[in-house]
Amino acid sequence: MIKIKEELAYLKARRDIVKTLENKVESEGFIAIEPAFFDDYDRFQTMNQRIKKGSLVKVIGTNGSILLLRPDATTAIIRQLMPMWNGGDEARLYYNTTVFSKNNQGYIEDIRQFGVEYLGGAATDADVDIIRLVIALLETFDLDFMIEIGNSKFLSGLMKTLVLSDEDCRNLKNMIHYKNRDDMNTFIQQRVGSDHVGHLLSTLFLLQGSMADIRAILQHESLEPLMQEAIQELDSLDQALKSDNSLTRVTFDLSLLPTYDYYDGITFKVYLRQTPRPILQGGRYDPLTLQFGQKVPAIGFSLNIQDFIKEVSKS
Repeated sequence: MIKIKEELAYLKARRDIVKTLENKVESEGFIAIEPAFFDDYDRFQTMNQRIKKGSLVKVIGTNGSILLLRPDATTAIIRQLMPMWNGGDEARLYYNTTVFSKNNQGYIEDIRQFGVEYLGGAATDADVDIIRLVIALLETFDLDFMIEIGNSKFLSGLMKTLVLSDEDCRNLKNMIHYKNRDDMNTFIQQRVGSDHVGHLLSTLFLLQGSMADIRAILQHESLEPLMQEAIQELDSLDQALKSDNSLTRVTFDLSLLPTYDYYDGITFKVYLRQTPRPILQGGRYDPLTLQFGQKVPAIGFSLNIQDFIKEVSKS
C-alpha cells in the first residue's frame, strides 16, 4: 500500500522532471497547449483501424453522438488548430496532459504524457530538429538510450504491390508491429508467394542497422517509387545527423511500424537499455492535418511520464 510520503515524493519527482522538460523545449521556442478533452469516435476509429475498439473510452454527448475521452493528444491538437490555420504559419507546441484507455480488464487507465508538435516547418529540417531535440532531452537526464528510425512510406509502397483484403492488411501490419517472424513466413507462403515482393517481405526484418547496411541489402532490389522516396528521406536524415555525431544514438529499421495509422514518413521510437517497450515515440503525420481541412507539414512525439519517472529514478 502506497504511503502518503511516498506519494508526495513521487509527485515532487514528477513535477521536477516535467519542469526540466518544459524548460528545455521552451528554450527551443515551443509554447504550451492543452489538448481538447473529447474526440469524435467515428473519425478517430476510421483514421486508426488497428487500434482495438475495446481500448477506447466512449461517452455519449448531449446530442447523442459517441465521443471518446482523449485517447491521443496529437489528434486533439490538430483538430483544435486546423480551423484557424493560414498557409505559411508555423507552430511549435508542447503539452503535459492525460490520455485515456481501457485495459484488458475493462478498467480505465489515465496515462500522463509529455509531448511536442512542430507544424509548418520545412519537412527535412523539422525532422532533423525533432530528432536532435529528443536526443537533447534524454541526455539531460543522463539516460542510456537508442533511437530506432523508420519510414512508413517503405511499408506503404511494399503493401501497394500486394493484392490483399483490408483484413489481411491489418493482420500483416500486426505481424510486422510485433515482429512475429513465424506468422509472417506463413502469411507470405499462403498469401504472397515467392516472387520479388514475397522476397522483399521476407527480408523486411533484416533491413535495420545503419543506412549503409540497409542499402547493401537492397542494392539489387527493384523498389516501387514510394519505397525509393522512403530510402531517400532516411538518407537525408542520416547525412544531417552525421554532422553533429548524433548517429551514435540512432539505428534505422524499415520494419518499424507506429501505433497510429495517421503517421506517414519518418517515424521513430526510443528505447532505454534493457527495456522492452519504447519510452518515447513519434513521427511525421502530414495526412492527419488534411483530415481536418488542409495539409500542413507536421511532426511530433510523446513521452510516457510514468514510465520515464521510473527510469530516471533508477539512473
